[in-house]
Amino acid sequence: MLGPDHPDTLGALNNLADAQAQAGHRSRAIESYELLLTDCRRVFGTGDRRTGLVAANLAALRGH
Repeated sequence: MLGPDHPDTLGALNNLADAQAQAGHRSRAIESYELLLTDCRRVFGTGDRRTGLVAANLAALRGH
């Protein structure tokens, strides 16, 4: 109902990627974070804290 670009939808997708990582599905979580990061950059911009959080989560999962 909220749509794919709504902040709550993107937040839920971040939670899903985090849950995938916590469950040991690393490759699936990385893929989810990559898709989410693209959406966050488009919706919020590169300087937004939410975009930065997703980028940091992805980097941590990749081991950077």
